[in-house]
Amino acid sequence: MNVLKKLIIFLGIFIMCLGFAACSVKEKGLSNDLMDEKKQQSQAPKSQTPKSQTPDPQAPSDEAPPDPTGSDPMSLPPYTYDIEGRNWNVEGITVKYPMIVNSNIQEKSDEANDLIMNDMSTLIEIIKKNVNDETLTVDGVFDYSQISPTVLSICYEIDYYAESLAYPVSLYHTLTISLDQVAAIPLSDLFVIDETFVEDFKTMWMYAPFRDLDLEASGVNIKEEIEKLYSNKELIKLFSQANAQYYLIDQGLILSIEVPHALGDHLEMATKYEFLEIYMKKDHPLWKDYMFLGGDGFEGTNEGELYTIDKNIKVGDILTITLNENLSTGYSWQYAIEDDEVVSFKSDYVLENGGTDDGVSAIVGTGSQHEWNFKGLMQGSTAIGLDYLRSWEDRGTEAQTITYIITVE
Repeated sequence: MNVLKKLIIFLGIFIMCLGFAACSVKEKGLSNDLMDEKKQQSQAPKSQTPKSQTPDPQAPSDEAPPDPTGSDPMSLPPYTYDIEGRNWNVEGITVKYPMIVNSNIQEKSDEANDLIMNDMSTLIEIIKKNVNDETLTVDGVFDYSQISPTVLSICYEIDYYAESLAYPVSLYHTLTISLDQVAAIPLSDLFVIDETFVEDFKTMWMYAPFRDLDLEASGVNIKEEIEKLYSNKELIKLFSQANAQYYLIDQGLILSIEVPHALGDHLEMATKYEFLEIYMKKDHPLWKDYMFLGGDGFEGTNEGELYTIDKNIKVGDILTITLNENLSTGYSWQYAIEDDEVVSFKSDYVLENGGTDDGVSAIVGTGSQHEWNFKGLMQGSTAIGLDYLRSWEDRGTEAQTITYIITVE
């Protein structure tokens, strides 16, 4: 019995030992698996740390730098460039033309040069098509004006001849470019083209720097010759077209029209900017930094040829209104005060072009400036209306009307 009891105890101990041994093997296997997994993780490539949303200013950037030639002109750096003359020499055609070089914005310059080349190519093709003669020869020179950092104005004086033509023909061609927009600027984008504008055009002075031609010295009445060739309506249409021929220089505007060969094939008339202030469209970027000398450029409400300008003054202050006019055309400004208890007229005078306050040494037939002085009498609002019309014409036939809304404080 004791033997059997001892045997049972021994078997129990043996079974317990086997159980402990199995647990130890299982735990060791699990431990090895964990070690292998950690080993594999340590050998695998480390995952990259997510980038911070705030870039390190010292770290290199993967983003492309901003494009200095972007579409927003305000993002452009100051535009600098030089002009270099080139020669177009093809099949009897010798024309000098400008190219933009040494630019700090190369892409814009390349586009502008393409525009210049396409304009010249189109002009030559038109000449060749109109003449259609193998003996055609073309010679031309150019001049240019950097009227602002982003506006380049170009003019060409071109002469062409062929055996089929009775005489050589002279051609005046212009191109004014916005370099930031890389586009031609129509004259009508810069100035109000109306009846008064074309009347003033007829009395500008003749401009002929490329050739020895002085029609006035030959006794030609230029204004009369223009009126024989063009009505005011035709001139308005001509100057309003996208291809109106004009050239901007530092001192003023040069306008060109076609005339008969006896008058030189083309006629250029020039005037100073100060006598064009009344026509300037102030919202155009070209006039952003222009220092207006006196004429009230049109701003505010504009309906047709009716303009409204707001002015604020204090009681006792003098309000000065200066407008351009050309008495040789028969037109002059006539004013009317709505309420003369708020504002009263004090004085006026006309300053002739090129003259002094009393008109001495004025250039006959050119524009002038008319200045009025009004005094604020009491607080309130009133209006001063100015009509540009001929003295023998009735109200309602005005070429222009400007209404000043005056607030006296």
